[in-house]
Amino acid sequence: MDQGERLAMYRQAEQILVDEAPILPLLYWRWNLLVKPWVVKYPTAPTGVCFWKDVVIEPH
Repeated sequence: MDQGERLAMYRQAEQILVDEAPILPLLYWRWNLLVKPWVVKYPTAPTGVCFWKDVVIEPH
């Protein structure tokens, strides 16, 4: 019934969640790409950032 004690217990419970809870992604992006065989060194990165300077287009 003591509000101060209750708040302290809530803080303790939140700290336990922060310290022990695993990180679970609730959402993730998926990229589907169609790349021609003559396009090589196409950059793929988990962050989605592409460096187009690294792409090589071979003669076809």
